[in-house]
Amino acid sequence: MMKKQIVLIIIISSISIYNIKGLTNQQVLQTIVGSHTRVFDKKNSYQSPMDAQDLNNWDQAIQEVKNFIQKNSKTHKKLLLNYFNLIKNANNDLINAIKIAYGQIINNESVITVYSQVGSTFSSIENQMQRIQNELEWVASKKEVENQAIKLVNLLAKFVGMSAKKARTNLESLSN
Repeated sequence: MMKKQIVLIIIISSISIYNIKGLTNQQVLQTIVGSHTRVFDKKNSYQSPMDAQDLNNWDQAIQEVKNFIQKNSKTHKKLLLNYFNLIKNANNDLINAIKIAYGQIINNESVITVYSQVGSTFSSIENQMQRIQNELEWVASKKEVENQAIKLVNLLAKFVGMSAKKARTNLESLSN
């Protein structure tokens, strides 16, 4: 009985520590990598529909980046949150464009027609994410935890940009 109480106290204190401090940089990083892989790591972006639970997990991972910024960034908080919002909106546009393209492809719409509708969205997202990454190269802080927040935002931009490029190139390959 005493063992169960000790385990329960440890679990409750772990939850309390999480609620106060949030996830560490490494935990957020692992969450981003894992959830991004489940959503976007298919041979072809259009081979099957996107899984709703995987998308939900990806959204939660993105939210953890925001939480990390809010809890750990002081000097560059406003800048990082602005970049974060741009990335989040681009991610939503990316997912919607992939869903639209997938739906049209399975309904036998011409791939050329589909590309003409969403190809520019993918290219625009790629360019915007690259611009954010380039701008973040010049942002630094004296505090290591804030530098970690900068790196997480940069990584998120890189993942969204890479996924847009993959979606575009996969769509191009279907038209050949």
